[in-house]
Parts: sequence; C-alpha cells; structure tokens
Amino acid sequence: MISQETLEQFREEYNQILSSVETKGFTEQQAFEQWKTHNEKVVENSLLLGQALDMEDGEMRMAEILALFHDIARFREVSSSPYFSKLTETGHAEAGAELLSLLPPFKELEAAKQEILQKVTVFHNKPELPKRENEFVVYYLKLLRDADKLDTLRLTAEFLTYRDVKVSPADTLHLSKSPAISDNICKAIINDMMPKKEDMVTYNDYVLLQLSWVFELTYRKTYLLLNQRGYVKRLYDALPKNDNIIDIYRKARIHIENQLF
Repeated sequence: MISQETLEQFREEYNQILSSVETKGFTEQQAFEQWKTHNEKVVENSLLLGQALDMEDGEMRMAEILALFHDIARFREVSSSPYFSKLTETGHAEAGAELLSLLPPFKELEAAKQEILQKVTVFHNKPELPKRENEFVVYYLKLLRDADKLDTLRLTAEFLTYRDVKVSPADTLHLSKSPAISDNICKAIINDMMPKKEDMVTYNDYVLLQLSWVFELTYRKTYLLLNQRGYVKRLYDALPKNDNIIDIYRKARIHIENQLF
C-alpha cells in the first residue's frame, strides 16, 4: 500500500510544516502544542488498532500518514505559515485534504492512494460515515475516526480532571459555562440518536455529546482501550447528576460491556 520511503517523505513534510509555523502568543502556542500532541496520539491509537486488525505494514503506513495529517489545517487557526497561505478551503478537514494535495510525495502516489488520503481526511470529522464510498476509503476512515475520538476523549477527560489550561475549551467552542444540559442533547441519546452539534449550548452539552460517541465506535480494540483508560467514567464524574445523565451513563456502560464480551 505505502512504502517505508514514502512514509518517511510524508513525515519529513509534516515536520517541515510544523517547523514553518509562527504562533502569535502564549495562548496560541499552548493550542499549537495541544494539537501537535493530539496528532501524535492519534498516530499511536491508529497503530494500536491496526495491529489488532492484523494490518499489513503498507496499510499501517497509510494509517499513520492519515493520522499525522488529519488535523494539519487546525494549526492555521493559531499560527501562520507559508503552507497555510496557499489554502482556499475554510473547513479544517477540507483544507487538510487540500494541503496534502500540494505535497511532493502525494503527487507521486497513484490515483487510488491519493483518493484514500483525500477522502478520509475530508470525511474524518463528519457526523456520519459516507453512504457511498469505496471499501478502502471506508476501511481507513473507520480506523481514523476511532483513533481520533479516543484521543479527543483523552483531551476532554484531562481538562475535566486537571483544568490546567489557560483557555477553557468552552471559550474556544463559544459555549456557555453554565452547568445546565440541553434537553435536546439528552433526548437524542436516550432515543438512540446521535445529538447534533448545533443543539449544544453549554460546555456540559459538549461533554455529554462526546460521551455519546461510545455508541458509534467500530472496533473491539477501541472499546478495550476506552475501558482501560477510563475516559467515559471521568466525563460522567464531571457532569451534574440527574435521572437522564445517570440513565445515559448506564446505557453507555452496558454498550461498552456488550462490545467487550
């Protein structure tokens, strides 16, 4: 699928992009470091999942490239770079796919591999999997989405546990810090539906939305890692308790256990 030489070329491009960025201040630098760590953790998660799926070496290399670059365009939100000035897309997933297409090692790949890299990058953060895509795109997309969600849960769990960042995620997401939770978020999860981002009003809505991700993960290994790391319990512990929240947590725990046994 992908040679070791090609992987090394993409790694070098990634490092060059990060080396080229300039952040505007302490807060932006903190966000830059957070996203850099996130990408590295998504690589680690992807490789763990790939090993559990008995992926071949070339497939693992493709998974690593996708993990490295899936959020590459997020860095432009807090920094400047000659690489980012060339981008025309606004969404970070679409802009990431655009940036990939400009890299020399990407241009040397055959069309089928280019398609996987671009489409998986574009679809990785969408609410649902695309209904009509080729099996290779869906294969890598499921892997990346699981790996990405696992680490996003880590980020939220760590913030809720330590709250040692200078800027609250509530501010970044433009959400209220009120302890309230919106009825629409609760109702959607209780009725076996995925809550909508547009229904989020408070940061607790965002935490509960992330807790609902347990119902859309794909692989048993993902559930094993989720269970071992205790992210769901940490999110639940940080939420205000009422009958709906308790029921949703119980529903999530039962779902996780059903995937493990």
